[in-house]
Amino acid sequence: MKIVLSVFMLLFSVFVAEAEFRFFARTEKSWNPLFGDKENQLMLNIGQGIAGTWMLELPEKPVPFIMFHFQYSQPIEFFRLPARLSANVIQTIGYGKSECPYDTWNWRDFTTRIAFLSTDVVMVWTNKWYFGTGIGTGIQASENERISTKFLVGLKLFTGYNFTGNWRTEIFFHHFSNGSTSPQNYSYNFYGLGLGYSF
Repeated sequence: MKIVLSVFMLLFSVFVAEAEFRFFARTEKSWNPLFGDKENQLMLNIGQGIAGTWMLELPEKPVPFIMFHFQYSQPIEFFRLPARLSANVIQTIGYGKSECPYDTWNWRDFTTRIAFLSTDVVMVWTNKWYFGTGIGTGIQASENERISTKFLVGLKLFTGYNFTGNWRTEIFFHHFSNGSTSPQNYSYNFYGLGLGYSF
C-alpha cells in the first residue's frame, strides 16, 4: 500500500509542478471557464454529508454532517485544459446521530478543520457551463474513528454555471479519505453548492 501511495504522490507532484510551470510561463491573459479573463477567485462552498464509504455515493442518505469550505484559486492550464490551483480551508460540523438504522456513527465526533491544496481541471465547457474533476491532498486537525490519519486525499466532481464575468455557481460531489494508508478509512462524502467571485 505504501508503494501505491508513493506512486500517487509522485504523480500528483508532477501534476502540480506542470500546472505551476504553465501558470508562471504565461505571457498573456487567456480565457478560462472557471475565471473568465480574471486572475483570482474566492469561493464559498457548503456541503451536506452523506452516509457511505464509496468514492461515488448517491445523495440519498444524508447524515447530520455539513461542511463550510472557503477556497482561493488562480487559473492554470493542465495539458492545455483550463484548470485552477486552490488553497482550501474546510470546517466540518457534525450535529448528532443519523436516523438511518444502518448508520450508527455519532457525527459530532467528526467535527474537524481541514487544510487542503487542490487542482481542478475542466473537461467540457461552453461559454456558460463547465464540468470538471479535481484532486488534492491535505491534513485534518485530528484523527478520528472514521479516518484514522491526519493525512487526507480528496477527489471532486463538479459542474458550474457562469452568471457574469465575475460570478459563478457550482454543484459538486467531494470525497475525502486517507487513500487507504491505514485500515480505518470510512471517508467523508459531501454533495454541495458553491458561489464564486472572480476578480
